[in-house]
Amino acid sequence: MAFLFRLYPILYPTTKAYCLRYKHYSIDSKTIHFLCQLKLCRTIEGLKPLSSLLIVHGLHGDERLIGEFFRSCFRLGVPRLALSAFRRIQNPSLGLHNLMIRCLCHNGLYEDILHVYIRCRVSGCPSDEFTFPFVIKACAALGASGIGKEVHCVVFRTGFENNLVIQTALVDFYAKSGCMRTAHALVDRISQPDLVPLNALIAGYSLNGFDCEAYEVFRKICLMDLKPNLSTLASVIPVCTRLERFEIGKSLHGLSVKSGYFLNDFLVPTLISMYAGDTDICSARKLFDSVPLKTVAVWNAIISACTQMQKPVEAFMLFRHMLKSNTQPNLVTFVSIIPSCEKYITKYSGLHAFAIKHGSENQPSVLTAFLSMYAKLGDVDSAKGIFYQMPNRNRLAWNSMVSGFVYNGLWELSLDVFCEMQCAGFDPDSVSIVSIVSACSKLEAVFLGKSVHAFSLRRGFESNLNVSNAILAFYSGCSQFWSCFNLFHKMPIRNVVSWNTLISSCAHSRDMEMAFTLLYQMQEEGLEPDLNEVMGLFGEMMKDNQRPNHVSLLNILPACYIELQGKSIHAFAIRTGIVQETPLLTSLIIMYARFDDVNPCILLFQMGNKEDISLWNAIMSVYTKTNNAKMAITIFSDLLLMGLEPDNFTILSLISACVQLNSINLANSVMAFLLLKGFDKNVKRVSLTRVNQVRWAVGSQYTIQMEGGYLRVKFLWENVIADVTCLDHYS
Repeated sequence: MAFLFRLYPILYPTTKAYCLRYKHYSIDSKTIHFLCQLKLCRTIEGLKPLSSLLIVHGLHGDERLIGEFFRSCFRLGVPRLALSAFRRIQNPSLGLHNLMIRCLCHNGLYEDILHVYIRCRVSGCPSDEFTFPFVIKACAALGASGIGKEVHCVVFRTGFENNLVIQTALVDFYAKSGCMRTAHALVDRISQPDLVPLNALIAGYSLNGFDCEAYEVFRKICLMDLKPNLSTLASVIPVCTRLERFEIGKSLHGLSVKSGYFLNDFLVPTLISMYAGDTDICSARKLFDSVPLKTVAVWNAIISACTQMQKPVEAFMLFRHMLKSNTQPNLVTFVSIIPSCEKYITKYSGLHAFAIKHGSENQPSVLTAFLSMYAKLGDVDSAKGIFYQMPNRNRLAWNSMVSGFVYNGLWELSLDVFCEMQCAGFDPDSVSIVSIVSACSKLEAVFLGKSVHAFSLRRGFESNLNVSNAILAFYSGCSQFWSCFNLFHKMPIRNVVSWNTLISSCAHSRDMEMAFTLLYQMQEEGLEPDLNEVMGLFGEMMKDNQRPNHVSLLNILPACYIELQGKSIHAFAIRTGIVQETPLLTSLIIMYARFDDVNPCILLFQMGNKEDISLWNAIMSVYTKTNNAKMAITIFSDLLLMGLEPDNFTILSLISACVQLNSINLANSVMAFLLLKGFDKNVKRVSLTRVNQVRWAVGSQYTIQMEGGYLRVKFLWENVIADVTCLDHYS
């Protein structure tokens, strides 16, 4: 036997490593023969006789030999052969158990993982810290919440609840199961959580539509001085897109460039979607063009961006280029391109035929996309045909059918399908609620709509902006104005849609004063009002014979996006005799300055009350905006001669004029004036806080001794030039 042990490594060198590794074990000739055959095996056909050899020679008891056989099976792509051999082992050891589960997980065979785990539990085989993470991952992938919770109990009983890897797997499981409170509680129990569980929590919140909570976890990561990694960025950037926090998204783009993730296959598609969400299709296209090797995910992102921006022709052109580049479309490609057919009836039949030819016609996501497309084209019968022929309807398919009926005005049918959806065991999500609330609004089903509102609160959807806006519109449409106001003030986050809905509610109730008050508050929060909404309010006011005052016009002027609209408001102010009001004159000056029309600005300035500093500030800003810095300095001199005291806005315009003139003497004079008047003590209030790049106005720095320390003149000039927070490459 010793002779055979020495001879086989010489005759079969591939077995040498194994023999040396296990030379202290008893190895007979059958084992060595089997190992030699196993190492020489390169095909699936060669493995099948070896499986029979295991049975014939009774080698199932050799744990290490069986382990090598399992690895060979998975390496050659025949996991079923490994599973068959594993089932013949009466009492598998913990090592074999873990090896099988790990190999199954790496191959995505999650159902088999649960079968193996349950069989081993029944046979009395224990589990350890190398077993649970893979089993929990399988539960998360399959949505097996019941088994996952049982595994959690086993983890707790066996004392592995403090293992960081297991805790992270549990966070991911509960997040994917929609149990975000449990997931968050698990993270809170970790004394010093690293990026992995926090990333899982962000991904879970994002997946379940809790974007505000996801963003708060990201802020926590930043406060903990943890550096966001690729997984963090890939989860947070879509959250910023949905929350319309595009400046933060662009900053994260800059961070990804610095961190070397710029051309990562996972990150580029999210960045393209982010720029598309900001209606910046040019930057999205630049980013797409900068990728040398475009994966199918990158193609899908730019096609989806064009579809989202209502550019169906460009989307189809990109789809053709993708096919010409020999990039095979996948399910996401069809889901991205199908909405572009909704306005082009001639294209959808050809695309449907192409999907059938590609073999994707039976995929649930593609079927759902076609269902939605037919519904939006008004072909409800085809949509219903696809829906009821689907073998496995998921929640997305149910939501698409509900929204399809709502889109076509079939409110009762949408409610019926909504009930069928719940009977089929699918809990409504945020998309379901938005659709069904719209149906309740059209049917004026107040009680049912309130029930849906209560359901959304129980499920924790109060922070979902789309759900809140839909319920707000429901209360407005059903004339439930107090409920509308209460919900609006309880919303944790509001956007333009929220404000417009509430303002429309006031307009419909003929409370025009409240409507214009809300319009003013909306602008105070930095949101741009919708022109159609503003003009609609103006029209409603005129119909009710309510005479708009200068405050009403102040709210309307910022919404004018062409000069003719502003001139119409100006003419109305002249006819009604309210044009002399100084705030209105100032707003008119700013309006004309937006369109670079200086002459009306000068006339309005001459008409106004010269004792009001806001009028002087307005005309100075006009001159600095039109690069007429000398006139701005002249106006500043005139206001000083009149004995008026400049304020912070005056000084800001003055600094901007000095920057344009690039005069050291003037800079010294202005500096002396600022020191004399005490503006140096409040430099930060003078500067624009958003700008982050300093450009020197006069090419040098001055240091001046002050009572409170040193004041550098550069603070007077910083934050004056244009905002450069975005990357130059995409500006």
